[in-house]
Amino acid sequence: MSLDAERSGRDRAATTVALLALLSFLAYALRTNIGVAKQLMMPDLGLTDADMAWVFGSFQLTYMLFQSPAGSLGDRFGSRGVLTIAVLGWAVTTGLTGFLPGTVGMGSMAALIALAMARGWLGIFEAATYPVGTLAVAESVPDAYRGRANGIFIGASMLGAASASYGVAWLMTQFGWRASFYVASACAGIGALCWFWMVPKGRGPTRSAVSRPPSLTWREWGRLVADRDVLLLCLSYIAQGYVLFIFIFWLYTYLTDVRGFTILKGGFFGALPWLAAAVGMPLGGMASDRWSRKAGHKIGRRRPAMIGLAGTALFLVIGAWVPNPFVAVGCLAMAMGLLGFAEPCWWAVTNDIGGANRGAVAGILNTAGNIGGFLSTTLLPSLNQRFGWVATLSSAGVLGIIGALLWLGIDATPRDGVRASRSVSV
Repeated sequence: MSLDAERSGRDRAATTVALLALLSFLAYALRTNIGVAKQLMMPDLGLTDADMAWVFGSFQLTYMLFQSPAGSLGDRFGSRGVLTIAVLGWAVTTGLTGFLPGTVGMGSMAALIALAMARGWLGIFEAATYPVGTLAVAESVPDAYRGRANGIFIGASMLGAASASYGVAWLMTQFGWRASFYVASACAGIGALCWFWMVPKGRGPTRSAVSRPPSLTWREWGRLVADRDVLLLCLSYIAQGYVLFIFIFWLYTYLTDVRGFTILKGGFFGALPWLAAAVGMPLGGMASDRWSRKAGHKIGRRRPAMIGLAGTALFLVIGAWVPNPFVAVGCLAMAMGLLGFAEPCWWAVTNDIGGANRGAVAGILNTAGNIGGFLSTTLLPSLNQRFGWVATLSSAGVLGIIGALLWLGIDATPRDGVRASRSVSV
């Protein structure tokens, strides 16, 4: 490869990853904002925590169900167009989240239905973010640096969540909860334009190896899911998703209702775990790449994932039990930082073993993660009412340990695609 071609490839990869980081930032800001805004939204619309669990669940359900279709669309039509349409969808549905509920004389039930529908459509559009984004990484970034690239891409999501935690708290105290959704909607529209106009077009240095496959048959989908490494990867990611979505939708409630922080202080301290994860994700990606070069992908992808999940479990349990609220926030920040350290490993493995169906495999993976997220989002109010926050967070720590142990069976050695690999019966 000539020096000019190598430099062009680096520039293409850097631009793509930077734009993906922008979209990831916006995606998490738009999905976590309601966890903060609900503190003023609920009394205004006459909703309860149980009602909001259904709203959160509507996002989780559609987001989960559309992961694999979105990834398959990315495989067929490319990341540029699919993500552009998706991000424009974020803008519209987020604006409707602020506008529809409670308008035109709606009662609380009608407001709940409108809110659930708007968040459900947001879930459909956001489903493309990470399956198609990780495909864009595979199209532009050499194999040796994909762990780091995915760490930066996904790590930006944590900065989005951190910004939403304090930004939404400030906006809704100054201008009302609806304004926070209007501002987020405008930002998403700008993000869609940036991606469409600035993402490099044409084939990158690694894109020639990524062919556009035909639509998968049901049998082929089954073979993808039944691959042993994909199956174990997904089971581990269910545990990760269960823990992560407690932070996404219930962290702010925990800090204000249980630990006694005010709205603005809850927003400030609620941002700390996300900032820790934003640091942890690129570090985990770099560690994964470095260990993969030294010890092979099988060990290199496994090691940071297991360290991160086990550490998350430890600090989650400590944070639940300690009486001091500031020490608890520190422990929760460590838990999220270590969860972030593990995160890039799952996505790098989809690049390692997915072949021409990287987007589809990434969609299957994120579907699994959101099964865990759906369970924690909808079950948490009932668990808290019956057992309390300490038991709820401690049980999440147990799942983290189980997720870490599952990595012992995952072989991330690069191969042409999972359809050619060993599988188990469905």
